[in-house]
Amino acid sequence: MGSANLLGSFPIARTSNAEEMRASFARVYGRPVMEFAGRDRTLHTVINHCKLQDIELNYATYGGNLHLHFPETEFVSQIFQIRGKGEAFVEGHSVQIDRHQSAVVTSDTCFSLNTDVEYERLVLCMRSDSLTRTLSTLTGVTITAPVKVNPAQRLTDLSERLLRDQLMFFVGQLNTAASIPPMLLSEFEQALVVAFLHVNRHNYSHLLERRTPEVAPKEVRRAEEYIEANWRRAITLEDLVAVAGVDALGLFRSFKKYRGYSPMQFLERMRDNNRDFWRG
Repeated sequence: MGSANLLGSFPIARTSNAEEMRASFARVYGRPVMEFAGRDRTLHTVINHCKLQDIELNYATYGGNLHLHFPETEFVSQIFQIRGKGEAFVEGHSVQIDRHQSAVVTSDTCFSLNTDVEYERLVLCMRSDSLTRTLSTLTGVTITAPVKVNPAQRLTDLSERLLRDQLMFFVGQLNTAASIPPMLLSEFEQALVVAFLHVNRHNYSHLLERRTPEVAPKEVRRAEEYIEANWRRAITLEDLVAVAGVDALGLFRSFKKYRGYSPMQFLERMRDNNRDFWRG
């Protein structure tokens, strides 16, 4: 998939005018302050933006050497390089955005960005309240303070590369599918939020890494029965936790131990066995 097609079904701007570019960003991020680096004032901006329930996805290329300063938002945003060179300045940290590293901007935080002419990036934006809600479900601990993520995240570990691959797969589905059922969109969103929380270092990482008690086979079976009865609709972590009466981490660990698969893999198996579901 060519980078020019990323989120191409969701265009926001196609412009060589600086003011039009800023106005387009104001629709999704807030109007940035922009300066050209050097005397070349060339600009060829493409911005695509897809807004879902709990996450938003943004692709942009500027076609110019720029310095951009973005205002605070309610999102936690992870910036992945597609091509070219970018450097983010977040909370006093300088973060090179390249194939080895992404930058993460916590909600209610301003940040700056330097780009070269070839720079292209894809941003995963997650609502701060969605992150805390999902963390509470995963850990069984009531989370109230916002998630604070380390600004620089290395993409050298397998799990971190899988997050990027999962994001790119989802974007590809949005690009090519005529329509994705809302229930599947909801599950895709939650999968990305869960992956983000697991692979990036933040102030609650210790809760996800602790050993939680395994649950009994009867709780596993209770969750399976719920999936068997409801596989035609969206099934969330909150649903499974409410049915089983245990935290999500313990439930997932026990699924792996007693069944050899995760609850979501069991859900996919149920749907694969009913091919009419995928035909709508």
